[in-house]
Amino acid sequence: MAPARIHPLALIGSPAEHREHRNRYGFDAQPDGVELGDDVLVEAFVTVDAGVRAPTRVGARTWLMKRAHVGHDCDLGEDNELAPGTTLGGHTTTGVGVRFGVNATTRPFVTIGDRARVGAGAVIITDVPAYETWAGNPARRLYANCPQCDERLEAWTCPEHGNYQSLDGKEQTT
Repeated sequence: MAPARIHPLALIGSPAEHREHRNRYGFDAQPDGVELGDDVLVEAFVTVDAGVRAPTRVGARTWLMKRAHVGHDCDLGEDNELAPGTTLGGHTTTGVGVRFGVNATTRPFVTIGDRARVGAGAVIITDVPAYETWAGNPARRLYANCPQCDERLEAWTCPEHGNYQSLDGKEQTT
């Protein structure tokens, strides 16, 4: 595996913009840090804040495109893509293979499931289940993708794989 590739104009591990960090530790505090997985690509003008309660984590093979911001205490899974201008609020958690469109935003403490898609300009204010595509402000579910082939599902049915089963094991219907 290759080490993370960080553009010289990226800012990784700066203290979090968070009242608890400032009040608890003062301005000269040492933040909890950032953990970058193997083969992470960090483009110019990206900021990744250090954690307040735990290190901010960026999973292997994740691509942080120009002007993306990852807030403190975020936990990003492997193979994520954050398009230019994406902003993740503190404590955001993402699964594996999540993709964010240009200028997408999450509020703090949301979870984005495996292989979910977030549309350009979307404002995520609630958790996004795995394999779903969300867009809008506030964001809402547009459709689901088949967990096996990643094709868009019509009426929760994949032509190749049949009915979609949610993560709780219940068959979905429209």
